[in-house]
Amino acid sequence: TGQLGESVPSPRKQEPSQTRAMTKPNRPIASAALVLACVLLPAGFLSHGHDDRDFDGHHHDCIICCLRDHSTLATAAAPAPAGLGARVVGTLASPRVTFERVAAHPRWMGILALGVVTVAAMSAALLSADFAQREILERQVASMEAFGVTVTDEIYDEMEGRGEFAAYSTFGFTLLGIPIFCVILAGLLHGVGHGLLGAGTRFVQTFAVVAHAGVVFVAQQLFVVPLNYARESIEPPTTLGAFAPLLADDTFAYNLLNAIDLFHVWWVMILAIGLAVLWKRRTAPIAATLYGIHAGIALIIAVLRTNIGF
Repeated sequence: TGQLGESVPSPRKQEPSQTRAMTKPNRPIASAALVLACVLLPAGFLSHGHDDRDFDGHHHDCIICCLRDHSTLATAAAPAPAGLGARVVGTLASPRVTFERVAAHPRWMGILALGVVTVAAMSAALLSADFAQREILERQVASMEAFGVTVTDEIYDEMEGRGEFAAYSTFGFTLLGIPIFCVILAGLLHGVGHGLLGAGTRFVQTFAVVAHAGVVFVAQQLFVVPLNYARESIEPPTTLGAFAPLLADDTFAYNLLNAIDLFHVWWVMILAIGLAVLWKRRTAPIAATLYGIHAGIALIIAVLRTNIGF
């Protein structure tokens, strides 16, 4: 079998004189090449090996598989760019194909703006409801009392007055916070991929992958906010804690389960797929690493909620 790195010239690039010369039967080199091809190619299809670097079911170093899967190696074109709507749906439905397009054409502004505005608007809409403001106030009072602070009527009235602006502050914080978080996360991931793994990627490609993975949180808001309105609660209904109603809400086990949201689990997998496409690595090790980090963060949150009660 040949190596993938060997160039396979395209017949369309040959000069007419060279093409006519190769078709003449009295050329010994052309005849020998024809005989060799007729013998080796069928044998290669019947028994061709692959090395340990093959992954994801693709034989990257096997010329037989490449000739089978691709019509031509010399004229292989980059994936065509996709529109905003196609990328939104594709990130959730067919992430690998979508991230191949994103890596080739790293457009991030539209997808980031859509995600930031949607999350900010729906979060602010939920916090503008009376039941949401009451629940937030009760949590703040409970947290202060856990630190030994006595909440007087004057303090309570002041906190209640500030709660009326919670929706506006949440909207503004989300508009600023999400882009900053994406820049920081993309910077860390770019350092890992480009610096440690030698992926040879650009920062804008990593940032585009992070921005597209955020579509999961748009889906989360579209699902959670109407459901919370119907339940009259701001408690996330998609955490593992929602499936353990018999646990007391002040126990470590409940707080640990409540720190793991199913949409966050989905986001980690989408992000891992995008990084695997970008770095040209297997998805499983990247996903395992990200899930380990996510589990560590959930553990820290559970400890703080159990001991501090925030």
